[in-house]
Amino acid sequence: MKILVVGFFDDNYGDMLIRICFEQLLKTALHNLKITDYVIDEMPLKEINKEKVSSADIIMFPGGGLFGISYLDFTQYLEEITSIAEKNNIPVVFSSVGVNNMSYTDTDYDTMKRILQRKNIKYISVRENKDFFKNYVPKSKIKDIDLVCDPGVWTKYVYHLKKDNKKKCVGINVVRGGLFKANDKTWTMDDQFKYLNTIKEILDSKKLDYVFYTNGSFLDNHTLGIYKKECNIPDEKVRIVDTTEDFVNVMSRFDVAFCIRMHSSIVSYALDIPSINIVWNDKLRFFYDNIGYPNRAVELDDVNKELLESKLDELIKDKDYKADEKYLMSLYDYIYKVVSNITKSKEKSFNFKQVTEYLEKINVSREEDYKDLIFKVRKAEKKYLTSYDKDKEKNEIIRQRNEKIKELKQIPPSFFFRVKRKLKKMLKKK
Repeated sequence: MKILVVGFFDDNYGDMLIRICFEQLLKTALHNLKITDYVIDEMPLKEINKEKVSSADIIMFPGGGLFGISYLDFTQYLEEITSIAEKNNIPVVFSSVGVNNMSYTDTDYDTMKRILQRKNIKYISVRENKDFFKNYVPKSKIKDIDLVCDPGVWTKYVYHLKKDNKKKCVGINVVRGGLFKANDKTWTMDDQFKYLNTIKEILDSKKLDYVFYTNGSFLDNHTLGIYKKECNIPDEKVRIVDTTEDFVNVMSRFDVAFCIRMHSSIVSYALDIPSINIVWNDKLRFFYDNIGYPNRAVELDDVNKELLESKLDELIKDKDYKADEKYLMSLYDYIYKVVSNITKSKEKSFNFKQVTEYLEKINVSREEDYKDLIFKVRKAEKKYLTSYDKDKEKNEIIRQRNEKIKELKQIPPSFFFRVKRKLKKMLKKK
């Protein structure tokens, strides 16, 4: 049996974490069902390999905001993949899908509806906004849409992590300057820097250690570099992460976290680290609602020093913050159900203890680090070449203009004198 896992590959390691945690849970469910004759293959969502798609026995989307962030332009890829699968009668499973309905057009909605109503879409689960999805899936086709957790909520067990209590530390998440504008928010990079400085000022006054970090994104790292330089942040207070495992290891040393990226909050929750997150997208409200802490999703307009200080005190005092086992099992139970029904295999489903025990036995492949680094290098290379091409175009325009200036300089002054005299005569006649 060939299972094709289609995820969004990116250097924002929260996206990579979705796929990695999902695959480990999938392996656990296959072991649970005593299925050994299988191969898990992978394909980046935006790099469609038609042969991989058409030769799969099952296609699974492990999660993320696939239907919710239109500026990332996911729909055209989902349309093509599900269309190929439908022609080849290959069952498709959506798991932990996010939907934020942000900046969507009528055409986007029509495409989403067409995708979700294909006859080969067998199962759908969402991590948020279940009611929105119900409008696009006929009840006669799929009886119910499951509400499950994001795969990243399993981080602690997938990476065999424990919170590092050796040293108290507060994590402060930094994102690219254009994230807010891309999500129709008025916050600028300067607004973010003011927010970061306010947190820093509060922590300095309380003599608490802290680290500025990113989720790994190339542009997030660049913004953190600018902030470090402009605000004279010491090297030891900054951490640039290089891989998904590096990202989760960095977060494991925090006692509390001020998050901006969603998967910073998700990993914080997974590692029992109290956090808040400023809201630049509806998905953040949904996440904190789902885990029972709606007041820790802070609206941008409400951000001020007094509120941030009170939130910090609240987080520090929260000694009972712990990921809910039932919430975690919502995803495992869904994956187990899907694989069991498609393969027609029947075994008693693992409980939480059995799932975590098996996850402890299997390790995330070291190849994941290699994939992360190669992806980042290629992305940097692409950005460099794009910039180089733009510079070439600009240089060519400058060259052409310089040639025109040179030609104009070669015209004798007597020519301009004659033109000036003729213009004067014409004006006198008028």
